[in-house]
Amino acid sequence: MQRKAPFFGSAAFFCLVCSLLFLLCGVGVYLAFRQGTHLHSLLQALGFVLHPPSSKSLFSFVAANWLGDFFWSAALAMALLVILRNFQRRGALSLWIATACGAGFEFLQLAGKVGGTFDVWDIVAEACGAGFAVLLGLWIQKGGTKMKKTLSILLAILCCGVFVLFALGSGDDEEATVETGDAAAATQAAESADKLTANVGDTLNAGDLKITYTACDADFTGYNEFLAPASGNKCIRLSFSVENTGDTEHFISTLDFDCYADDVAVQAYYGGEDDLSATLSPGRKASGSVYFEVPENAQSLEVEYTTDYWTGSKAIFVVA
Repeated sequence: MQRKAPFFGSAAFFCLVCSLLFLLCGVGVYLAFRQGTHLHSLLQALGFVLHPPSSKSLFSFVAANWLGDFFWSAALAMALLVILRNFQRRGALSLWIATACGAGFEFLQLAGKVGGTFDVWDIVAEACGAGFAVLLGLWIQKGGTKMKKTLSILLAILCCGVFVLFALGSGDDEEATVETGDAAAATQAAESADKLTANVGDTLNAGDLKITYTACDADFTGYNEFLAPASGNKCIRLSFSVENTGDTEHFISTLDFDCYADDVAVQAYYGGEDDLSATLSPGRKASGSVYFEVPENAQSLEVEYTTDYWTGSKAIFVVA
């Protein structure tokens, strides 16, 4: 009886590894560059606050619009190769199925059946990703074990390299600034300090978002009596007007802000009726408020907003 070749170490195994790596790269691209996606919103709801890099660089623009689709399609095509096994005869079928799935999703977006925006270039990116995966799969099948191991290492390095590029090549070209409410021309630049300070009436320019601090209520009492703060605490409300000046969607919500009472982190209050939460298309605006529950006897209250995710730079909105 002919002994069946083990799956571990086979061409199918290495293709499966590549498929998983492509999938992880696709997830990474969405988390780093795609605001307003279901995945990004879910992580925001779970408390993971993500601030993507600026979309002003060419790499950021390509990554935000097409790189994720390339990786998703490559992952699907590679997985299909593993399922179908016969790479040479089924490679074209894998290519067509992966591309058709991507195109079908785009047309569902066009019909308004699923969220997102139809883009024919997404289909091109998906076809390129599937084609790349099929060619890679054929190469893996023809090569020996040594080549497969080398390829796996190279792919792992590639994945790490992609995220290094995210960090080094896609950061904000401009430092965050604060425009004072009295004179817009008087701009406080982030020079040596990592934190900017904004008072009511000031506007924070953070990447593609223009955040104007419109009002502050340091003792907010307009909440529902059944959602009153705990004994010894009070509620504060900071109101903002936000404009997206970039060319990609951006999501902003209460989860993007942190509050400190006497340098101790406090919890957000979710009983407000105008909570800040919006996915802004390019050029769009939104208004809303963020609420926090703080000790009544707190001497110092500060609300932080991260202006640059990669460097950790922050802006402070003064509560007064």
